[in-house]
Formats: sequence, C-alpha cells, structure tokens
Amino acid sequence: SNLYYPKLISALDIPIESSEPSINEELNRDIKNSPFYKQILRKISSATGTNIDKVVDSYADIIVEEVTGCSREYILKLAKDDLFQNEDAVLSNQITIDEKEILLEEWGVLSNPNDNNKDFSAQEEILGNDIFGLESVLDKLVLVKKLREVRVLRGFHRITPSKEDFVQADLNNNVAWLPATEVFGEGIFISFKEKAITTWQNKYKDAIDHRLDVMQKKYNHMELDFLPEPTPKFVLLHTLAHLLIRQLAFECGYAAASLRERIYCSDEKNPMAGILIYTADSDSEGSLGGLVRQGNKDRFIPTLLTVMQ
Repeated sequence: SNLYYPKLISALDIPIESSEPSINEELNRDIKNSPFYKQILRKISSATGTNIDKVVDSYADIIVEEVTGCSREYILKLAKDDLFQNEDAVLSNQITIDEKEILLEEWGVLSNPNDNNKDFSAQEEILGNDIFGLESVLDKLVLVKKLREVRVLRGFHRITPSKEDFVQADLNNNVAWLPATEVFGEGIFISFKEKAITTWQNKYKDAIDHRLDVMQKKYNHMELDFLPEPTPKFVLLHTLAHLLIRQLAFECGYAAASLRERIYCSDEKNPMAGILIYTADSDSEGSLGGLVRQGNKDRFIPTLLTVMQ
C-alpha cells in the first residue's frame, strides 16, 4: 500500500468577492479559459518556427469568434503581459498553490455567508443564548445547503509520503493541465471563539504540552512534514471534527466514510478556528438534505453536547 501516496488539493466553488467583476476582468477570464489561449502562450514562449506569427494569429482569431468584445491585438497583449509577469511559471507549467490562501478565502465566505451562486448556498443559523452554556464557545453555525468541491491530483510519492521524490501527475512530461474531479453535496460549518480556545490552552497547558510533545517528536522522527503541524488548536479541531463525523453518521444515517472535514486553523495574522463537516458525491448534484437538517440549532446543539460527554 505504500507504493502510491497521492497528493490532492481541493477547493470549494464559492463566491470569493461580493462585488461584481469589472468588464475587463470578465473579458480576461473568458479569454484565459479558452484552450487556445494556452497554445498562444506556448508558441510565444518557445518562439520557434518560421510561421509562428501565423499560428498565433490563427489561435487568436478562434478566440475572437468565441469571446465577444475582444480583438486579436488585445489577446496578444494579454498573453505577452502574462508571460512577462510570470515567465517562469508559464514556461514550466508550474503554478504554486498555497493551500492556506484557499482555506482563508473559504473561511471568509463561510463565516459571513452573504453571497450565493448556483453551486454554493449557505445560511447562518442564529444560535441565541439558550444553548446550554455553549455561547461562550461557539461563534457561528452555518448551514451549507449546497456546495461544489473540486479535487485536483498534483502528483504522488513512492515508498514514503515525504516532500522528497515527488512525481508529478504528468510523469514530468510538461503537460499543462491536471486531472480533477468535481463533487456536489451539503455541509455544516462551525466556528469557535478564539478566547475560548486560548482559555482552554492556558487552563490545561501542562497536559496539552505533554501530549503535544509526543506528537511533535513522532511528527519529526517520521518526517511527516507533508501533514499539518500538530498545534494545540489544530489537534483540538481535528479531534472534534472526527467525533462529530461519527455522531452525525449515526444520527443522519450516512456512512462515516461518506462524510469529510475541512479544518480551518491558523494562529497567524488572520486567525481561524472552524470546521466544515460535509458530504459530497460525484454522481449527483447535492444530497438528501439530512446533514443540513441535522445542523439546525435544536438538533446540532444536542449532537455537540453528546460528542463532548
């Protein structure tokens, strides 16, 4: 089983900004979404062949027919600007993906679900003060009625899942795309108050440090740097997420394997402390609604209390 350790990156299809994009941003996005735009980038970056101008122009003419409001000159200028600004990434077909930035953007929308689109629908559940003393711990409870997740295979490791000897998904053949799947589902998002977590860490500091010391030594000894570092907040959120998955699977009727979690954890400039429990399936848009129904306050609070016993 240790011959293949896949490296996956996933992201939710959510509205990142509430403001409408400008006309130029929409036009640039439509142009860059065309497969012929990538061919233009390759031709310009390689700059080989006697008929390169004709080939580039022919690709640009196709895009002009597909995208309303652009010209051949505009497309070529956009391509040259892209190459100038990010020449190394275009030439090697390698783009750095910061998973922390993905989670931070998702956190902003999930924490304040004001905007929806055809693949994302979320609504905050008002907690109030009658939640058995949990008002000092819980920050927000959000029902994600519809979500779309895109999972991308970046590559894999052999023998040991370390950062060394990473094999790209295209087997280093310089292919400009990655295999991906899209899945649809629903979920429950819970965020916690930073003050409550800080109080917990201070109150049980000795026990937490002792337990974390064991984890950190194992983390370093086994070279598990491809996994998130075991900080007190992350271990707390990850443990609670799995306890919730077990209890929700029992109460909703889902198999535990069909529920997934996304951990939003950061102690940096933009602190995060939250969990998204969701179900997602590739063969249907959405699900039966049982998980979202379990996220209603009168059902979720007893579930959380059961988990914490």
